[in-house]
Amino acid sequence: MVTHSYLFSRNIIPVIYYFFQFRAYVNKLRSKSTIYKKKRQVLQDLKAESGVVSRTVEILKSRDDNINKQLEALESKKGVAGYRDTQDELEKVGISLLGTNSTKLHVEITLINCAYFKGI
Repeated sequence: MVTHSYLFSRNIIPVIYYFFQFRAYVNKLRSKSTIYKKKRQVLQDLKAESGVVSRTVEILKSRDDNINKQLEALESKKGVAGYRDTQDELEKVGISLLGTNSTKLHVEITLINCAYFKGI
């Protein structure tokens, strides 16, 4: 019969322990490797998509410049040069007024609520 002390004296138990520990390490490494490969593929896909998007942006900017030049020529031809610039400025002012009016409305509602609750 083989005893526990015999197995220890022959270094069999530590070898078996390290074998299972190594196998667990290899399995953990395999799973990490799989995750790494998937994330690397996603990163490569995103880089490729980024290249496509940047090229699209370049194309759209060049088209925007061409359209702006055509609009300026058309405005000059029709006698309303600067109309688009004026329209853009009006939109910016309108947006800033919306923010101001929203703030004023919030203050007025707060004052009304305070006056109402004081009266109760």
